[in-house]
Formats: sequence, C-alpha cells, structure tokens
Amino acid sequence: MAHNPITIDLIKTLDAIDRHGSFAAAAEHLHKVPSALTYTLQKCEKDLDIILFDRSGHRAEWTESARHILKEGRHILTSLDNLAHSSQRLADGWTTQYSLALDHVLDFSQVVPLLSQAQQDIPWVPIHIQQGTLSGTWELLINHQVDLVLAPNLSKPNAAGIQTQVIGNMQMVLAVARNHPLAAGEHALTEDDMADYPVVTVKDTARQIAPLTAGIRKRKREVMVPDMGTKITAQKQGLGIGFLPLHRIQKEVLSGELVVKELVDQPDVSDIQIVAGWRQGDSDKTHQWVMQHLHLVQISGLPT
Repeated sequence: MAHNPITIDLIKTLDAIDRHGSFAAAAEHLHKVPSALTYTLQKCEKDLDIILFDRSGHRAEWTESARHILKEGRHILTSLDNLAHSSQRLADGWTTQYSLALDHVLDFSQVVPLLSQAQQDIPWVPIHIQQGTLSGTWELLINHQVDLVLAPNLSKPNAAGIQTQVIGNMQMVLAVARNHPLAAGEHALTEDDMADYPVVTVKDTARQIAPLTAGIRKRKREVMVPDMGTKITAQKQGLGIGFLPLHRIQKEVLSGELVVKELVDQPDVSDIQIVAGWRQGDSDKTHQWVMQHLHLVQISGLPT
C-alpha cells in the first residue's frame, strides 16, 4: 500500500468521537468544523473500501472496523506522546532508560526502596534490573550492558575506567541444614571436618573475562547451581555446605532450618564490602539521581 489512509488525524478523530459522544462535540474539541471530520472519515472509508460508521439508521453506529482502528490507534497515540516526552527529557540531560545489575549475593528486595523512589521522582525513566555472578556481574558493566553494578568489591576485575563507591558491608556465613552431620556440636570446623561433604557453588556468569570462585574451594565434590536462591534451597535440603549471605537467610537461621557454623580459619569472604560500580565519565541526570539515592539500597545482616 503506497499510501496508508490510517493517519494520526483519523485516529484522533475517532478518539474524540468516542470520548465526547458525537461528531459535533468531537469537532468542537478538535477545533474543527464537523465537515472536516466527515471528510477525514469518508476518505479513509473510500481508500480502504470499508465502513467506519453505519448510517442506515437515524443515528450513526460504530462498526467493528472503526472500533479496531480506534483500539490499536490509541496505542500509537500513547507511543507518540511518550516519544515527545522522552525527546524532551533527553534534551534536558535525562536518559530513556537505566540498567542496574545485582550480584547474586544481593536480593531484589534490597533495591525495591530505590526503585520505588525512582517511580515517584523520575517516572519517565524505566529502570531495568539484571543479575550476574562474580566476574560476570562486572562484565555486564564493562560491555555497556548495564549502567551500574551493585556487587562485592572483592569480585571487581582489574579493568580501567571503572569507579566504585562503598555502600555497605555484608556478612557471609557458613551454613548447613539442621539435619546435616556438621550441624551438631559447638566447636569451630576445620578443613578436615568439611573434607567429605559436597559444597554448593554458584557458577560465575562471565563469558569473556576470567571467572572467579568464592567461599569453600578445592572440594572433591560440588553441586553447581545457577543462582543464590537455588543455592540457599540446596543447602536447606542438605545437598551440600557453603557460604551464604546472612541477610538472605535470617528467617531460616532464626527458625533453626539452617545452622551457622564457625571456622577455625575464617576465609576472607566472611565480611565483605558491597560497592556500586559505574563507568568513569557517566554524568547524565539519571545517573546523578541514582548516585544521590544509593543510601536507599538496603545492605544489612542479622546481628550476632
């Protein structure tokens, strides 16, 4: 079809007729004479060989074709309005969207206060959330797939052009199921105590940079899982042992479903810094707003 007779003017005409109840009221709303609306409708009917309004009775009635054009056309009107607003925001220094990556040790609920505030203050900027593990989380930032990373500082790769800011500390604890053989007893565990038991690990999601391992290493057996939620479930079911973020297992620790154990030689992952990481030079208004509200991200743990 060389010429599409379904124009913005036609959609606005149908929308006005539907909202205001008559051709005359629609014409007044659109600041047009009724004959102009009639011409717009008749031209579409002629070009498409359809009927928009059945005029056989004393009153014009909507046809299915007209209702269909109106329904789909309203999506176009909304998109045009959004396009106009987003263009204005871009010109004013805002972005059309913002992407944030959470490392697997963090839970979505921890960024909900930040997202809620964003919906109030900058509702025109949709914030997209992604998740990664270890080096894979930072890889999303390096490859320009996200604008900000919230992750442990110890997993940060040695890459140029990345800036970080500490936003809190998080405690990782060795946790086992209540019916696990290591749950009994009050003594601190040694490497020999743990040697015969599988460890549950989350695979690094990095594809291009060197992957990392964290927590208990060099085990004879391991259960590899895709994310921290699965790891927590696996350890509750007694499939293995491993370090877990204390703030994500508070309920299970308090109920006794998981038992926190001490180690004779506590590894360096037991108390870690959580940082926000971004690319050097990012300074648009959206990024500035996010940085000013990072205090809303809840980095917490269970008092011991």
